[in-house]
Amino acid sequence: MNVDEVHEASLRAFPLLRNVLLGPYPSAHVETEPVDGALLLDREWLTARVDEAMRLWGTADRRVAATLWWYNASSTFVATGATALLVTGAAPDPRPETLRMTLRRTGYAGYPARVRSDRMCGAAEAFGAALHDGFDPVMRVLAGVSGAGHRPLWSVLTDSLANRLLVVARKLGGPDVDALAALSARVTGAAPYAPTARLSVTRDEVLEEVLGESRPVEYVRRGSCCLLYEVPGEGKCANCPRQAPDVRERRVLAAGGGT
Repeated sequence: MNVDEVHEASLRAFPLLRNVLLGPYPSAHVETEPVDGALLLDREWLTARVDEAMRLWGTADRRVAATLWWYNASSTFVATGATALLVTGAAPDPRPETLRMTLRRTGYAGYPARVRSDRMCGAAEAFGAALHDGFDPVMRVLAGVSGAGHRPLWSVLTDSLANRLLVVARKLGGPDVDALAALSARVTGAAPYAPTARLSVTRDEVLEEVLGESRPVEYVRRGSCCLLYEVPGEGKCANCPRQAPDVRERRVLAAGGGT
């Protein structure tokens, strides 16, 4: 399959991909015109994104703003690849030089809205190698302009990939957590700085108490932190790793497996 066929097959199987896949359907009043993905390697361009995120979140901490921007951006950048791997077994090339993308004008201004690659990459291992080759330099530049840690940014990307795989698998008929974990490991195994994602399934007395029923809840046990709780007036996400494990489990279950 060529890249257009993979995009079309992924959209048919998972129509919500339209929300992040660049195509003939962007809203001009919401998104910018498409720009070259190579801008992701431009120090001044990334500095501007961090500045926008600081204004959006009302924080003077560049590290926090950059991490929050990357938390959203990384999810957008891996969405098509995660979907395509599950639907077709192969993914488009994620490297910035292959991408066209739009940015949001309103709401989360400066955040990536839609992305599209112009070429194929390959199966999970090839996709992981391309993620490393393409986005390790991006994360190093982002770390340099913000003070965010290189390894924590990789942890965010790993969790973004696992979350996208889980969301798509749910829509395709129900996730096999072991199979998803193995697929995620095939991708991240080709990226030297990427930690292993932790996908969990829970069915216990906590689930009975919170949901009132005994059904499994699958979720990514995040190892990364978006740092939202460091923004004035904000708290920790349900799946924040910086809380007691039993507190996190109850909050994740109450959110139905969400973050």
